[in-house]
Amino acid sequence: MMLWCDVVRNTHPPRAPRPVADYFVSTLPFLGTLFARGGAIGGSRGNVRRLLEQGELLMLFPEGTPGIGKPFSERYQLQAWRKGHCEFALRYNAPVVPIGIVGAEEQMPQIARIPLEGLGLNVPYLPVTATPFPMPVRYHILYGEPLHFPEYGPDDADDPEIVTACAARVRDAVEALIGRGLRERRGVFA
Repeated sequence: MMLWCDVVRNTHPPRAPRPVADYFVSTLPFLGTLFARGGAIGGSRGNVRRLLEQGELLMLFPEGTPGIGKPFSERYQLQAWRKGHCEFALRYNAPVVPIGIVGAEEQMPQIARIPLEGLGLNVPYLPVTATPFPMPVRYHILYGEPLHFPEYGPDDADDPEIVTACAARVRDAVEALIGRGLRERRGVFA
């Protein structure tokens, strides 16, 4: 939500990015409706393709659920990096803007999680947080230069090696932004 607000406030004219959510988000009571009303879409290939063809601005998180489900001891360590964002960037000649967010991982530290897979809830786990409410941390959102891949064409989106190399460039850029944000901040609440 913080990234969405920052993009809307800092684009001229204002543009509302469309968050791409994991498969189970739409099934969550109340939250699924809230996300949908905020413009979030399910992360199917068809949804992403349609929005890119319409020129929409998308917010994709290549870590997916593992990125927000990691233990507090692994904060700011990027998890397994999905590559679909680069496949679409190549296919639609769309730039990828790397973003580093610092502050979010201290907002509600996860101390445990209760597995829910197999219970028919379509949710992988229930997080157990150290605090019942979000802490008033300061967010720092850092934007990198848009990454273009002019050396490749739409057909290269079908080459796993090229897609992997492009995704590695995005991951390196995000890691650099997170590192810079951590070095520059004065404290969790400042």
